Amino acid sequence: MATLARVLVVDDDPNVAEVLQEFFTDEGYEVRVAENGRVGLDLFDAWRPHVVLLDLRMPEMSGEDVFLRIRAMQPTAAVIFVTGADDETLARRLLRGGATDYVQKPIDLDYCALAVLLSVASRSAPAGGGTPEPLVQRLYTLVRTVRVLDDTSPPMRQALEQLAYAALRDALAQAPEHAQMQLEMLRRCLDSAPASTMSSPDREAVTEALGALVPSPR
Repeated sequence: MATLARVLVVDDDPNVAEVLQEFFTDEGYEVRVAENGRVGLDLFDAWRPHVVLLDLRMPEMSGEDVFLRIRAMQPTAAVIFVTGADDETLARRLLRGGATDYVQKPIDLDYCALAVLLSVASRSAPAGGGTPEPLVQRLYTLVRTVRVLDDTSPPMRQALEQLAYAALRDALAQAPEHAQMQLEMLRRCLDSAPASTMSSPDREAVTEALGALVPSPR
């Protein structure tokens, strides 16, 4: 049976690597594992995976260094960082710098699977499992939009991200009505946000992503 796509896992923690390898293999992907950044770069160059799941904090060569070298080899490479809570600020900066997404430990495998699937679909990789429905794709776009906000207070960004993520989870659970409730709460949160908590460009970016999901109030 043909695999969905090739996924390269680069992580120095064998337990994390094993979980990701087993999960994505069961999901229908061909998965290879590299135990450090140098091995990961060699595998990327030789194998050219569709998606790289890259640990951000590794000895000798950091995930950021590996990412920059991968981008030099293939500027459109899909790289999803696996991070700890302490590395979220760096992960958000790398997301603005071209990374595809990031997932925090302990890893939400459902979200990680969605990020990988959408990365594969957007790059016209070999198909086989279908693509998420439009609602899920738009919600994922909303979550990523909130994650890369550059001039929003941390509490406001966290509140918006929690609501957007909750809506995405509800949609994945086939509960669109609950997802819409989360989105309405997000719109109210956005509309009531003081100007001091969000820059105009950030507010406009979220409003645009949200507009694809919830009609603007008349």
